[in-house]
Formats: sequence, structure tokens, C-alpha cells
Amino acid sequence: MVVCIDFETYFATGYSLRVMDKWNYVHDKRFDPYLVSVVSEGGQEFCGDPREFDWYSIKNAIWISHNKGFDKLVYLRSLELGLWSGPIPAEWHCTADLATFMGVPRALAKAVRFLYAKELSKDVRGYMNNRDFRELSDQRREALIEYCLEDSRWALRIWKDYSAHWPPLERWISDHTWIMGIRGVPVNKDAVEGGIRVLRDQVFQALRTIPWAETEDDKPLSTARFAMYCRSQGVEPPSSQAMDSVECDRWMKAGRDGVIMVSSDGTSIVRSWPQCVDVLEAMRTYRRSNMLLTKLEAMRERMKEDGFMAYSQKYGGAHTFRDSGDGGLNMQNLPRAELLGINMRGYIEAPPGKKFISSDLSQIEPRILRWLIKDQVMLGYMRQGYDPYEAFARATLGYTDPRPLKEVDPKLRALCKIMDLALGYGVGPDQFRVQANREGVDMSDTQARFEVNRYRATNVGVMRLWNKLETEMKASHNSFYEVRLPSGRSIHYWRVQHINGDLKAQVTKYDNLQETGFYKGKLTENLVQAVARDAFMYCVYLIEGVNGLPVLMRVHDEVLVLTDEENAERDRQIVERCMSTPPPWAPDLPIQAEARIVDHYTK
Repeated sequence: MVVCIDFETYFATGYSLRVMDKWNYVHDKRFDPYLVSVVSEGGQEFCGDPREFDWYSIKNAIWISHNKGFDKLVYLRSLELGLWSGPIPAEWHCTADLATFMGVPRALAKAVRFLYAKELSKDVRGYMNNRDFRELSDQRREALIEYCLEDSRWALRIWKDYSAHWPPLERWISDHTWIMGIRGVPVNKDAVEGGIRVLRDQVFQALRTIPWAETEDDKPLSTARFAMYCRSQGVEPPSSQAMDSVECDRWMKAGRDGVIMVSSDGTSIVRSWPQCVDVLEAMRTYRRSNMLLTKLEAMRERMKEDGFMAYSQKYGGAHTFRDSGDGGLNMQNLPRAELLGINMRGYIEAPPGKKFISSDLSQIEPRILRWLIKDQVMLGYMRQGYDPYEAFARATLGYTDPRPLKEVDPKLRALCKIMDLALGYGVGPDQFRVQANREGVDMSDTQARFEVNRYRATNVGVMRLWNKLETEMKASHNSFYEVRLPSGRSIHYWRVQHINGDLKAQVTKYDNLQETGFYKGKLTENLVQAVARDAFMYCVYLIEGVNGLPVLMRVHDEVLVLTDEENAERDRQIVERCMSTPPPWAPDLPIQAEARIVDHYTK
């Protein structure tokens, strides 16, 4: 038997999942699970006070919820508080994750609209903001009860109609996503508090330097006010303030060092504008400090009594089905290096007697691309132990020295890395030159065109894959395009349009269907990243699902595992072996990984 569980809880302005993460929400003193709907596939229905429901009557059922991450947390917190007693179900699945797997929006109303062309109104629930269910009129109460039952009926229908398409491994990954977030990661609370103090001081000091901003309400990041200030100092502002803007870098260097100008009388003078540069640097410090401060405050708010920090993550949140952040703290994009004296990753620290094992898949995307096009020459080099970039040099650029490329010609290896990563996804000469220069490889326009043409001439298999994907998508005009992956999963492109040479489709992004432009290189990138995700998730399953080692974090193609200090070396070998094991659907994929024992989360 399958039953759908859907809780309704009190919420108000300042106390809701719009402004709080799930963990803090259910641990707040205002937490009140006042209503639950329980609908079974056999037609039995209940909607009322969860304290009045016989939870043990469904102990042997498969439980489902549309957003299990919330409903299960509500249920477990209620048991913890003694609000009622009940069993722990053997299976509890998420139909929002199932909808995501099917390539449609997560939200129930949007999923129902897409799958069944039925509109579900959320007005009844919206009315409950800052209202107590027990004080409602009978009419309002009945309307809310019917609303809850209807949501459960639709969630149950989604399960009945589509769960057969959801493989056991994907269900495990969905459940593991919830387990990771609730288990959390150990955090050095004192370090977090110290970081918050440092950043608040930096924000204060930055505001003192920005002339028009006495407080944070004075728009310290206003581009217009910065331009006005620069002109008041007799200098034109840069057209872009972006950190990676070459023009802005030149403007700042000239402002510091000075630049020779010719006055109206023909006299050469040196002009500089250091005060304007100081203001721009203060604006950048203010922006980055606030960004880091928001993250550290979110970490502090999520700290549990056991010293671990709870967090949320979305199963299949990206279009390629990689994980994405959720709940106001994105664990997928913590800064890789120290920034403004703050090392956020380093605050995630193994407790006494414990160690972390950190491991990521080495160069997984270029390996996947070569495997997809069956490039046996490149694959052969990789199976001999060469990384993809050296394999590229040997297979394509004629490198024959028996010594490692990174020792003999590190510049050539850097070029090969950029070529193999960027040109495989269809980057043109201009963008390729920019990327190369950013990576420290000096490249002229002429050389960029030469390298792009050379790549396309010598990598025929990549070109075939590009053309195959684009041709198939164009043929799907006014319909949908489904790319079946080797794992059995699919990438979905809805409502494809090919008009006047433009190729567009709707894909799920941020829980919505969004129209996006595509070209052959982008389609290839989607395919490669989706396959890489599936290979990575199989490794995660081996680590925790098979070997029982707790994976605390999944970040792109990286895992962070917690282990006892005395077993660290043994478990490091297990993790490395699991991360180097290809999935059953790609037994000849030459994946490779190394695992390290560390005390802090690092990259």
C-alpha cells in the first residue's frame, strides 16, 4: 500500500520557509503542525489533527510526500517533541523529486499543470499566513481540509503514473540527498563567530571609504553614484566594475600609477585618480564581505547541538541533474580559496577522533566526452595512466617525449587543458582567446583561430557528436527532444523551436520551465555533464550505499566522507577504490580519482 502524507504547519511573516531553512523552521518555538492529510491508493482518506491519526495503521505502507524533505522533518520533529507517537516507515519517497526526474517543475501545482493540464490554486494556503487554524470559521476550515486532500490526491496520482520510471538507484540518491542535509557537516563554531566579527568590521571600514554611503541604506554599490563621484574628481569611470574586466583593471592601474596626458596647451602631464580607485576597491570589499557574511550567518543559524550544521540540497536541481543549493546556503559554491581573510571551507572541521576523506573524479568531463565518441586512441592513453590533457597532446599535437608533459612543457599542457575543455563544447576563437589569457596562456587572435581550426580538423568524432545532437533537436521542432543517457536516464528539452536559425527549448531551471537558446556545443556540454553526474552518483552509492561510509557532502564530482581516525587509511582506500570504479553501464570508462585524509574541507 502507498499513502501520501502532507502536513500543514503554522507560518507567518518572518517565520516561513521563504526566509528560513527547514531545520530552523521545525526547531522554532512557533512550530505547529496543526493539520495532516493522509490519502491511500485504496481510497482511504484522513485530514485533521495529526494527534488524532493512528500512525501505526500505515506502518507497513510506502509513504510518499510532495517535498518529503519538509514533511519527513515535520514528522520526525513532532515525534521528538512527543506531540504524537508513530512508526519510522521503511520507505518514504518524494514525488517532487520524481517530478524532477521526469524533467518537469518540482512544485506540485506546476507539475500537475504540465503533466495533467490541471490548475491547482494555492490561494487557500496563502490565506493562512499568520492565522491559527483553530480560530478559522467552519467554511474556511473545510476549504483548507479539501485543499490538503486535493494536493495529496494529485501527489499520489503522480506516484502511481510515473514511479515505475524512477529507478531504484535514483530513489536512493533522492533519499541520500535528504539524509546528507539532516546529518549535516561538523563546523567549528568559534571560527565561524570569529569570521563574522572580521567581516562586520570590513563592511564598516568599507562604508567609511565610500563617500556617499554613511549607512548600508545609502546604496553603497550604486553604479550611478560611483560615476557621479568619479566625474566630480575629473575622471571618467570604467564602463564595467566586474572583477574580470580587463578595461577596469587598466583603469585601476592607471589611477594608481598615473598616465601621461597632453593638456590643452600641449604640455604633458601625469594624471592619476587614486581616491577613485580606493572607492572602487571599497565597493568590491563591501560586496564580497556582505556575501561571505550572509553565508557565515547562515552557517551559524543552522548549527545543531551536536556541533553539526544542517543544510539543504536539491536532488537534480540543475538541468543536467547535478545537485544544486537550497534553503539559503548553497553548499555547492563555497569559495574555493581564502577570501578577505575568510576560509569558509576550512570552518568545516572534523571533530576530535574523526577525519575527513576528500576525493573527486579527476578530469571527468574530458574522459566522458572521449568515451561518448569512442575515441579509442585517447582512451588508450588514459588507460595507460596519462591524464586527458597529456593524452590530448600525444594523440593530437604529436607530443612523443616519454617524460610527463607537465614536467617537460607545462605551457603546452596548459594549452591542451584549455583546448580539451573549451573547444570540445564549441567555443569560438574570441572566447577561446579570452579563456586562454585568463588561464595564463598568452594567445593572439591569429593563434586562437588556428587552434580552433586545428581542433575541429583533428577531432572529427567530437564534430559528429555536435552535429548529431543539433540535427536531432532541429528535427524536434514544435515538439520535445529527449536525449537518452547511457544510464537509462534522460535529458528533456520541451517545446523545441527552430526558427530563423535560432534553436530554443524549455528546460527546468530553478523549479520553472525556462526558454533557453541552444547550439551544438551547448547540447554536447549538457550531455557530458549529465553522464558525468550519473557516473559520480554511482560512486557515491558504492561509498555509502554499499560500504556504509557516511558521505557528508556531494559537490559536483567531489565527496567529503567522515570516518574514525583509527580507520582513516583503510577507509581512504575504500573511497579511492569506489571513486575509481566505472558504473555498470560504462565498464570501459577510464575514470580515476585520488582520496586524501584531511582535517578540514579543502579543495
